[in-house]
Amino acid sequence: INFLTTSKAPRPLARAQSYLGQTEYLLGNLTAASQAYQKALTFFESITDYTNEAALRYGLGKLALQQRRFDEAEKQLQRSIELTKQLRENAASKDLRSSFLASVHDRYEAYVELLMTRFATTGNRDFERQAFEANESGRALALLDSLRNQQKEIRRPSDPLLLIEEGRLQKREQQLRDSLAELVSRGGPEQERQKINAELTDVRSRYETLQARINTNAKFTNLLWPEPDYTKIKDQLIDSGTTLVEYSLGDTNSFAWIITQNGLTSRKLEDKHVIEKAVNQLLTLLQKPSIDSNDEARLQNAVNDVSRLVLEPVSDQLRTSRLIVIADGGLQRVPFQVLKAFPSANEPLVAQFEIVDAPSASALASVRQERMHRQPGTKMVVGFGDAVFAQDSSKPAPADTKTSRADETRNVATLPTLFNAKRE
Repeated sequence: INFLTTSKAPRPLARAQSYLGQTEYLLGNLTAASQAYQKALTFFESITDYTNEAALRYGLGKLALQQRRFDEAEKQLQRSIELTKQLRENAASKDLRSSFLASVHDRYEAYVELLMTRFATTGNRDFERQAFEANESGRALALLDSLRNQQKEIRRPSDPLLLIEEGRLQKREQQLRDSLAELVSRGGPEQERQKINAELTDVRSRYETLQARINTNAKFTNLLWPEPDYTKIKDQLIDSGTTLVEYSLGDTNSFAWIITQNGLTSRKLEDKHVIEKAVNQLLTLLQKPSIDSNDEARLQNAVNDVSRLVLEPVSDQLRTSRLIVIADGGLQRVPFQVLKAFPSANEPLVAQFEIVDAPSASALASVRQERMHRQPGTKMVVGFGDAVFAQDSSKPAPADTKTSRADETRNVATLPTLFNAKRE
């Protein structure tokens, strides 16, 4: 403790204050938590340590939300998200990007909770729309992360060297930020700090200019960075026969937004722990075939439980023939086709709706927009396959041949001919 409280060790002291703030928050001592967070934030801001600053602002935002200081919560959470996204751009390793992605999800979740709380408190529907758009921003970032390794192929600018330069500038920016943090933490001279800050400004300016060049002639920029705009999503995806339902599962509350031709509405749902417990029970039962009526009854009860939690609250809005579902968390593993609009319904959802699953509404809108402007191909290719895996395809495989996925990847010669492929 004596070591941490000496001025010769400001970084360990600031980190200790961060942990102290988190502990006080969990104990419910909000004033003490705020004081500890602010002390740590002052230091990490001074050395331009965006990683710790983003985490502290997230903590301060959650604290302000709990105290119902909404303007302060919005300021802190917005800055935390902004910093985390910027840090993730420059993250070199996949593990580090995944770490940032998890952080961004938590921070968007808190921001959505804030906006929906403000909507419930004031009745101002602008907050409801902003919450939907904030949720979409987080979903778009998750999609971007999943496409990280394919970005060069997807973006496809006219000059591929632009992407190489982009990576170089991102790496240099992160090196400069690390150098500045190290310099300040050991009390380096002000002249060196100014030199690094000047280069940082130059690198960031060149990076932003380069981004504009890349995005001007890249092919699928809107897919990688879709605009989470409610009006555009409604105009491009919703018609008289289509309804969109988007979910956000949170620790405190979950939410569903429903978009129809009449506009946007929302519903508050149970927290994600309640929903995901029911989801896991359903998935367990779906993965094994029903043997008797008792198994079938348990499965139907599980279907009814999930339907009651995530579909019954929105069932009054489900009046079209097509349903676009943007799921979240454990709900992404649920086949919505087997659920019911409400537990007492006689038929599953698939009997009433054409169901479209998508990772993000804004990304789906971007894909549809690109398809509308795509030039039709000048030629057509039709392929027919009669795949032969067995060593002797004229001999049928033994009736008792069983192969797992692992077996198939090890030895494809054991697979029988694909049945009916030749006839088809």
